[in-house]
Amino acid sequence: MAKTLRYQGDGRPFWRIVVAESTDCTNNYYFEEVYQYYAHGDAWRLPPGAYKTLRDLKDAGVKLAVVSNFDTRLRKLLKDLHISDMFDAIVISSEVGHEKPAPEIFK
Repeated sequence: MAKTLRYQGDGRPFWRIVVAESTDCTNNYYFEEVYQYYAHGDAWRLPPGAYKTLRDLKDAGVKLAVVSNFDTRLRKLLKDLHISDMFDAIVISSEVGHEKPAPEIFK
């Protein structure tokens, strides 16, 4: 039997459960507010030095990639954070149908 991915498409069903269990609130309006908030780069912060490290590695010719079990919002988030152009490959489980640690996601 095929394993169901945690994040399918935009990941709403998975995140709805996470928000409900984390906040003890099942209100759909509240969920949408939280979900939309985290769909934008303004809600996220790179650790200090991360941008410079990525830029230095890229400038040195190091091939960089993201392999993530996140949902389809990840590409926009990376773009909003001004780092998507630093990666030679971005592989997202919800797009390829495999999750880490399955070997297929790395192929």
